[in-house]
Amino acid sequence: MAGFGYQILGFGSGSAEKKIEGVDYLVLAGGGSGGASGYESGASGGLGGGGGAGGFIASYGVPQRSTTTITAPLSITVGAGGAGGLTPAPGPYNPSGNPSTFSTITAAGGGSGGSWAWISNEGQPGGSGGGGGYGYDGEGGSGNVPPVSPPQGNDGGQGFNVPNVHSGGGGGGAAQAGGNGGPGSGGAGGNGSPNSITGSDVTRGGGGGGFAYPGSGGSGGSGGGAAGAPASGAGGSASDNTGGGGGGGGGGPAPTQQPTNGKGGSGVVILRFPTANKPGTFAVSPGDNTVATTGSDTVVTFTVSGTLTL
Repeated sequence: MAGFGYQILGFGSGSAEKKIEGVDYLVLAGGGSGGASGYESGASGGLGGGGGAGGFIASYGVPQRSTTTITAPLSITVGAGGAGGLTPAPGPYNPSGNPSTFSTITAAGGGSGGSWAWISNEGQPGGSGGGGGYGYDGEGGSGNVPPVSPPQGNDGGQGFNVPNVHSGGGGGGAAQAGGNGGPGSGGAGGNGSPNSITGSDVTRGGGGGGFAYPGSGGSGGSGGGAAGAPASGAGGSASDNTGGGGGGGGGGPAPTQQPTNGKGGSGVVILRFPTANKPGTFAVSPGDNTVATTGSDTVVTFTVSGTLTL
């Protein structure tokens, strides 16, 4: 799957001329939302773990130059992050992130954070797993689901619960597992992974932090992970095109249920190849996606789903 051997990727017209050789790639999925729950009569909601980062799959940066060849037209999918916002009542609203695809390569969306015990306190599996919510067994979700090699992400951290002290685990990041929740602090989101495919070293795929009551929400992992909520506050939302996990939402009194869970950041797909291999007819669409030059290479960045044509 990774670009160490020769592959033909894409959906070609059968013309040998309509191809680009020596292509490296970075495929990053959307991050999961932080955990939050609906309310139950007389109870509080929220109390969520951090969202897991979107799956991170890259060929660029390995010692051997990729020998991947793509044919065109080629459709690219950039996964959206899991939605955040006001929790509807009753019921959970903790969406996982959406996958990003580059031909045969698919990075899985990040798992959403776990919620309050009576809903689902376990973090969800994904590219990186969501952090566990407050509850009796608020386990973090598994990362690298489905499994690929090398792994596309890491596990979420475990939630914490003793009488009157609760916290959520941090979501897993591309380079590090999420931290466990503890007394007085939510688990930190796992750190993302640096990569210089664009010509600059950029870290992406940080996990979201878990909530804490009382105390401070967990910090988001480097690379776009959002911070968790303190007490009854709102979890932070991850920035688009980072694949970061959203922050876990805090609890609040029913039935108003004002606290929110943070949304996950959307993913990105980046391609890099020698400019000498670029054909004369070359275009990407829509216009939000860009083509740039770094040294002797061309870099194509898809921030939204689109098409490459030759």
